[in-house]
Amino acid sequence: MKHLRTDASEALRSKLRRLIADDAENMDEALAYDLEAQIILGVRAGFLSIDEIAEEGMEYISQEYPKVKNHISAGALQELVKGYWDEYANAGKQENYLKLACAFQKLNEQGIVALHCAGYVQSDGFDDCNEIASDMYENGENVIGCCFYTFQDLEHVLNEYTTKLRISFGNYFDKPTAVEVGTMIVKELEAAGFVTEWKQSADEKIAIKDMIWDKVYETNGNVFLQQFSETERSDFIIEHGVLKKYTGSDETVVIPDGITEIGPWAFKDCISLADITIPDSVSTIQYTAFSGCTNLSGVVLPDRITEIESWTFCGCSSLTSVVLPKGLKKIGVGSFMQCTSLVDITIPENVETICSAAFAGCRKLTGITIPDSVKSLDGTIFNGCTALASLILPANKYQISDVFVLSIDSKTLLFCIPGLATGDIAIPEGTAVIADNAFVGCKNLTGIHIPDSVKTIGNAAFYGCNGLIHLTLPAKVRKIDEAAFQMCTSLADLIIPDGVRKINKWTFCGCTSLKNVTIPDGVRKIDKKAFEDCDFTRLTICAPAGSYAEEFATENKFSFSAIPV
Repeated sequence: MKHLRTDASEALRSKLRRLIADDAENMDEALAYDLEAQIILGVRAGFLSIDEIAEEGMEYISQEYPKVKNHISAGALQELVKGYWDEYANAGKQENYLKLACAFQKLNEQGIVALHCAGYVQSDGFDDCNEIASDMYENGENVIGCCFYTFQDLEHVLNEYTTKLRISFGNYFDKPTAVEVGTMIVKELEAAGFVTEWKQSADEKIAIKDMIWDKVYETNGNVFLQQFSETERSDFIIEHGVLKKYTGSDETVVIPDGITEIGPWAFKDCISLADITIPDSVSTIQYTAFSGCTNLSGVVLPDRITEIESWTFCGCSSLTSVVLPKGLKKIGVGSFMQCTSLVDITIPENVETICSAAFAGCRKLTGITIPDSVKSLDGTIFNGCTALASLILPANKYQISDVFVLSIDSKTLLFCIPGLATGDIAIPEGTAVIADNAFVGCKNLTGIHIPDSVKTIGNAAFYGCNGLIHLTLPAKVRKIDEAAFQMCTSLADLIIPDGVRKINKWTFCGCTSLKNVTIPDGVRKIDKKAFEDCDFTRLTICAPAGSYAEEFATENKFSFSAIPV
């Protein structure tokens, strides 16, 4: 490990050597070198206190050099760390870190779990993010993806191996895709003032170029960069016709005429806001503009607006009345998510796109009419709309059969009508494909009969069906996509059909009641994350002796039970 500064005080190094050995002959140079490097990295990173760095140092010595531990006193090591702190700790305004912290805060507000220094390697970071995301989902909170950098990523910058801080990322649903989540991350990083490097690939990290790390350890927590300055003269911060921020606390607000754009987060979490008047001059309302305005009861959008951007009214739990403009073309991701008081809404005739999770969690929404102009729909749009029982769709594009929305040829089950999806239900005969997200969040389902005609089960098709107990997959199923049964926490037994060749990642992730999964001899690939967050103490893989499934079970320490071929 490379030292960060070649001019470090020789007095500190001498003190370190005296600390770990009684005389020069007993000096372990490797320990001295590694311990100094670890202390300096801890100090320069700016996340840990002197006490915490000293504790990590003692743990390192105990694990790697246990025979040396008896030579070292915790108090002496703490005093040594203080010396390195005085020599190496960052000082000043920590402008780069605060810009990064602000960007991460805004990503968290959009449902992207953004973590600083998440573990040492990438797998640690994904584990931390997944744990937080799972809790958020269970609590009904908005979560679509994650991003983070690890201590190893930061270490490469601090050791001057690279000038790029690399950001890992991912998505939690089929929509938005990982690339779309990555695009949102890049947008916030660049808005904060960073220059990024990314080839728009889900397999490549996003790099912040020319990163100079300047985080200062703060005993009172992080101080986030204040994006907006407030003045005593006005409750509106306006730049070139864009309303950047509302800083007041009035219940009734009239936006000044002449404003053409309402910026992102302009009214976010204004809990006093109950009534808003938006002038006709406004043509754009940016993402998350009114998110978290929990007392906002009604809104009329100007006719110039053609798109409601992502999360615009997310979490407006008192919103009962929305008048959408006639020229509206697109309703973005999560636009009205968790608007729990919304009973009905009229979709204008010109709307072409309704994005994923647009009305998710609107549990009082009882009915909605989708105009002919809408090109496609998916199950996430009405996820958690448990009162939705009346759904009128274009007759030339969709069929409604009982509780199901099907393609016009009846071959694809697109999604289930949430308010009608209770108890045990049967998918219509002739269905060949269960689409992505078809039953996502249908928590009141206890059993599903799948006909023999079904061959494909899409991504996250049964995600979050935590009441689902009874499920038999028909013999003709050939493909089960990623996360198909993720978070089906009541599912105990499942038999994989003979025609399936691969079990994808997260297929049974979080299926905590799963006891027996029968896997046929024909399966040739099981992703390592297929059974992530299952209870390994109760789960048994049942498969023919000598099969790939037995090999997988042995390698991953699952219980195995041989079955006849």
